[in-house]
Amino acid sequence: ERWRESGSATEFDQLKHLLSELVFKNTESPLREYNFMLLGFVEMEKGQALPTLQTFEAFLKEYPKSPEVPQVRKALAEGYLLLSKFNEALGQYEATIKDFPNTTFAQEATYRIGDVHFGRGDFNQAVKSYEAAIKQFPKQESVYPNADFNTAEARFWLKDYKKSLEDY
Repeated sequence: ERWRESGSATEFDQLKHLLSELVFKNTESPLREYNFMLLGFVEMEKGQALPTLQTFEAFLKEYPKSPEVPQVRKALAEGYLLLSKFNEALGQYEATIKDFPNTTFAQEATYRIGDVHFGRGDFNQAVKSYEAAIKQFPKQESVYPNADFNTAEARFWLKDYKKSLEDY
């Protein structure tokens, strides 16, 4: 909380050091899994993509059966997107869909696949992915409205102005 309130780099470094000690020196602690995740999310919140990826990849190796795996994969995908590693991000979402079918995690991952294609500038595939997600999970469309907005923008960049305007 001190780091969030102050935004101080020193406070962040102290927090990260403390969490790292809790994770890597107290390997038998019942709170290790929680602290491991907390370390990754703190790094992510700070915008440190590479440390975030390293922490969450280590978490998955250490806790492959954790109930938090879908959240960790989502964080990994977001970290990969920050580094423009689109195939890796896509892989995380696809693994979530495969390993956690019929869950809200799989539904979100289905929508986020469109975001990956949109981010890489593959607008045709982005439109296809968003349309497939909306068709498969129509109730989630209001939860992920970026699918509609990004579809409209993708169609604009594809010079399909009429459909773009209709989507908007």
